[in-house]
Amino acid sequence: MQRWIKHISYNDGGRNATGLKPTHEGDCVVRALSILTGNGYMATRNALNEYIKRERGPNRSSVDNGVYERTYKKFLKDIGVTKMHRVDCWTKLPMQGKIMAVTTEHVVAYIDGVINDTLDPVSVRDCGPLVGYYEF
Repeated sequence: MQRWIKHISYNDGGRNATGLKPTHEGDCVVRALSILTGNGYMATRNALNEYIKRERGPNRSSVDNGVYERTYKKFLKDIGVTKMHRVDCWTKLPMQGKIMAVTTEHVVAYIDGVINDTLDPVSVRDCGPLVGYYEF
């Protein structure tokens, strides 16, 4: 683990408490947003589903298999989070505050230097490189 990370805290955003499958993958946006907003997993999932219902065409987001950037950006805008800070390295993330870190394949709740997720996105290659972050 890198020195700049205080530690990684296993956090499913409340998914397990809802009775949903604990090893479910593809819901990283729901997990991260439920952690960062404090609104709870099901409330966040339901809110994102409302945005997904407005999408047109066959290529739509899914709370179970991946919420696309275009979808979660609308959600973020509506809750007052608008600017993505572009950074390409985990060491450039602020050590204070609530942050949604965005990689090419994953999003992560990052609070006061602690990764809150079900995996270590820094060491997992499938997450892709860091793209930037949103401050809450």
